[in-house]
Amino acid sequence: MTLRATTRPLPDGAELLAGISPGDFVFKRNGRGIVASGWAADVSVAEAADALAAIEVDDDVRRRATGPLAVGALPFDGRAGRMRIPQRVLGVDADGAWETIVTGGAGDHEEPAPPEVPTHLLDRAEWTEAVNAILARIASGEVEKVVLSRRVVVQPGSELDVPSVIRRIAAARPDAWVYADGGFVGATPELLVSRDGDRVLSVPMAGTVAVGEARSLLATPKLLHEFEVVVLAIATTLGGRCSDLTVGPSTPMLAGNVAHLGAEVRGRLVDGSVTALDLAMALHPTPAVGGTPLEEALGLIEKLEPSPRGRYAGPVGWLDAAGDGEFAVALRCATIRPDGAILYAGCGIVAGSDPDDEWDETESKLVAMLDVLV
Repeated sequence: MTLRATTRPLPDGAELLAGISPGDFVFKRNGRGIVASGWAADVSVAEAADALAAIEVDDDVRRRATGPLAVGALPFDGRAGRMRIPQRVLGVDADGAWETIVTGGAGDHEEPAPPEVPTHLLDRAEWTEAVNAILARIASGEVEKVVLSRRVVVQPGSELDVPSVIRRIAAARPDAWVYADGGFVGATPELLVSRDGDRVLSVPMAGTVAVGEARSLLATPKLLHEFEVVVLAIATTLGGRCSDLTVGPSTPMLAGNVAHLGAEVRGRLVDGSVTALDLAMALHPTPAVGGTPLEEALGLIEKLEPSPRGRYAGPVGWLDAAGDGEFAVALRCATIRPDGAILYAGCGIVAGSDPDDEWDETESKLVAMLDVLV
């Protein structure tokens, strides 16, 4: 069955979140981005680029993100994920608004059931035990950093309306990458990678303090080291695929009620066939969400976290037929269920980490989503 994508400009503009539905995909920042609805096709990560290239295109706009897209919030085990080619995309950028309609698809995709509520949640004593186990592995030289995460379950007493939650998130964090994929919603400060032609950008982040203590990020050796590990990994991965690679200065970046160290890593893509999705899969998981060395860190995460992460800390974003796209790291997020929500937060454990301080850091990261939900 041949798919056909038709893109037309919307001269009167568009409000992205005005008519969203619970099953829509959303990816926006500062009023610009996309909202996608319906299912023209369901594809694996490996199939996405070829599937887009096979679609017939009638595009009067011909800009980045116009024409057919593949979109999705991928699981932490990113290569096991699937993406959808939506039936309709509403887009807004600095030059105006457009609409893409994809015809010829089956259109009868069944929405996945929300994840089960975790049967076990780490309490504070178990968290302390897990952090100390990681610190012992760090002291023995087995690992340098491990990102440990936990979940909380919120039951507000009435059913949560996903579109309303998305709008509240967007109103509270316009500067973040606001995203939604079905009932999985969030607002992340961290851009994993963007490709615009041959231009590549990544904005890694690490280290967390309260907003009022942002300046301390540049004066705390532990936090600086944690951040440098992440930047080195990003620069090394992109350096093998890009020329003119530059790493900007380390800068405190505000993210709601907390601040992180961040830097812009920019380069020029050497091979034009490498897509934004290829770059995202090469970078993920970074030390900001996994650890280093990666294999050993992931082994400890699997052992110490009582439930799989699902889509938490995975790549979320879009890919177009030209290979351009944007993928953020799915942080500051929640999975909305009929009976409440599952919230996620984590932090990097390195030499010198204190279990109580790390617990408090996860509490701070949970506050933004709790304020929206409750």
